[in-house]
Amino acid sequence: MTPGRRVDDSRRSPRRRWRANRSWLGASLLAAVLAATVAWAPVEAQSLDQARELLRTGSDDEALEAFRALARRDGAPPTVLRDYALALMEVGRYDDAREVVAGPDGQARAPELENVLGEALAAVGRLEEAEAAFRRAAASQAGPVRTVGRLNVGILLWNRGERGAALDIFDSFIDVYNSGADRLTAEELMAVGVAVRYLSVTNPLLLQDALMAFDDAAAADPTDLR
Repeated sequence: MTPGRRVDDSRRSPRRRWRANRSWLGASLLAAVLAATVAWAPVEAQSLDQARELLRTGSDDEALEAFRALARRDGAPPTVLRDYALALMEVGRYDDAREVVAGPDGQARAPELENVLGEALAAVGRLEEAEAAFRRAAASQAGPVRTVGRLNVGILLWNRGERGAALDIFDSFIDVYNSGADRLTAEELMAVGVAVRYLSVTNPLLLQDALMAFDDAAAADPTDLR
């Protein structure tokens, strides 16, 4: 991303602008995810990239088979289960996606999977369970998991008419970006873009800032499945 880029704080409504200097999110805490991924053999990591490429190029059946094979291997990190579940949701297999990421107790197999679990549940109308998963994610210590969890909670609130509470959450994402966009992952930058796009109902000029965050996300990781 371009150093020094910021979401224009002056586009906030006056009611919200007073919080502009508050830092909400520190540096991302990705140690657990990275450790699991690095410990995985390079050949498996290469196979994961190949599965992602199959999905991006429209070879859905081949991609799903590749993801399934990777997910069944011993020591498969949460990243693999997450991508497999996302691929299943791409083709409408929401219950199968839930089974990939949910443990026997119905909660996600790992904190990094709570958001995907919530998305699979929400897609089939199980909104209370979805909200519980998103709130567990929002309470996580891992940066991207927490950031996306907060976004998902905000979207659920928005969809059920709690617009004020939702806008408060979306507004906080301006601080997420301005306090250190160069430290954010592609997934976090996408979350910022979505949140600011919702927030643009208060000022249409914020759509430009949402697009800026989306551009930064694409530059940060062109291979991200989202």
